Amino acid sequence: LKRTFSPMQKERAAVFLGELEARQGGWDRDRKDREEKARAEATRKMQELAASIESDRLTDPVGALARSRQLRELAESVKDVEFMRRAEDLQQSLQKFLGDAFQLKVLADTHEKDGKFREAALLIDRLFSEFPNTDAARGALYPLEIVSRPSGVRVSTRTGLVLGETPLRHRVKPGEPVRLIFDKPGYGSVQFDVKDKTLGRVSVDLLDKKEAWVLPLGVSGSSDPVHLDGTLYVAGGSRLYALKTNPHKLDWFESLDGNIEGAPKPGGKRLYVATSA
Repeated sequence: LKRTFSPMQKERAAVFLGELEARQGGWDRDRKDREEKARAEATRKMQELAASIESDRLTDPVGALARSRQLRELAESVKDVEFMRRAEDLQQSLQKFLGDAFQLKVLADTHEKDGKFREAALLIDRLFSEFPNTDAARGALYPLEIVSRPSGVRVSTRTGLVLGETPLRHRVKPGEPVRLIFDKPGYGSVQFDVKDKTLGRVSVDLLDKKEAWVLPLGVSGSSDPVHLDGTLYVAGGSRLYALKTNPHKLDWFESLDGNIEGAPKPGGKRLYVATSA
């Protein structure tokens, strides 16, 4: 081509080649600038992701774990070994954190199932303090066994919600003020404030007996009455009275030889009494 070009064509070709070389150099510089800007932007995003992960690892560990995966993908796309290693460390740390929380909840549930309410409540308390804002802690409740003497006592809250009759199991929310009210016919009500959610067990004795109903018999009871199958047996002097509890009425009475000593004793389908005769 050099031999066939005229001097003017050679001059024009040289100018054109020069322009191509200049453009190529500009393209190379522009590409390098774009790559550097993209790298800088990726580094900025990775730094922001890493900072947000560190900031939210306790307040939002699930979200932090998702962002650690984003950090790993971004670091791999720009081949940043340092951030790849950092993302991997954060991901493993958060997975272990969430796994430990889950295992703690499983152990607490096992203790509750086995009737170890105190141990279960302590583990739930640890779950709230060490692993807050995890799925395991979210919705977790303190287990509480409620018993009384006598049994069959109605238990309600101060809002009027009836929990059932003792013995029973209940679950308490963290931070929830709990006042239990114990009621049973023939006894005075008892209130119990659950201030320590890790108690695991509440035991209440109803000691204050009160008059539930009155049925005049004309004698004084000589011992504590005995309740059996809906009938109340009362000893007074030499007589044994059988009183229906629903409705309240005298069913029958029996006069015996000598005064009755002590309370009647049930045995099978019979009732035994001792007299002074």
